[in-house]
Amino acid sequence: MATIPWHESLSKQAQADLYRLYEVLFEVRDLPAPNKQRAFEAAAVGKHTWPIVGITMDALKHLCTKGTCDGLRRAHRVKRIDRAAAMFVRAERMTPDELFKHFFELDEVVLATVKENGRHGMTHWAEVIDVPVEYFTRTGMKAVATDEDLAWANGALRSRGIAVVPEFTPKKRRRKGPAKKKSH
Repeated sequence: MATIPWHESLSKQAQADLYRLYEVLFEVRDLPAPNKQRAFEAAAVGKHTWPIVGITMDALKHLCTKGTCDGLRRAHRVKRIDRAAAMFVRAERMTPDELFKHFFELDEVVLATVKENGRHGMTHWAEVIDVPVEYFTRTGMKAVATDEDLAWANGALRSRGIAVVPEFTPKKRRRKGPAKKKSH
């Protein structure tokens, strides 16, 4: 799967600040790992949070049929609480390199159906197709598909010899990037 170059989006100062936060959270022994997880994730939120690096075949078919990501979820390959436990429930702190590699590589997600995401692990997922880094770039909890994303998704299905009949009428959608200003 494609990976997002998180280190390119974080300045050296931001990396130092995040690591300092990790050190403080690590030392607070009476704070449960889930609380530490939420605090660290809140501070680490940025341009590349929860990047979509793959999509399951079932999710791809859903997207091409429905024309929307509604009904799909951003599925982590490893539960976020397990990622946090590896960071905080240990004898010694991770080094900055270990921390950032561990955190950001496990921050990547796969678009999956609700059913696929509802069970722990990914062995029950349909085949996962890599998503090029230029697609599904909007961040946040909810995935959003642009016209370009839908065109890529339909092409990915066609290249596998699969055709779906859309259950939606194409409509004008938001484009990637900032909105164009109207001239008066």
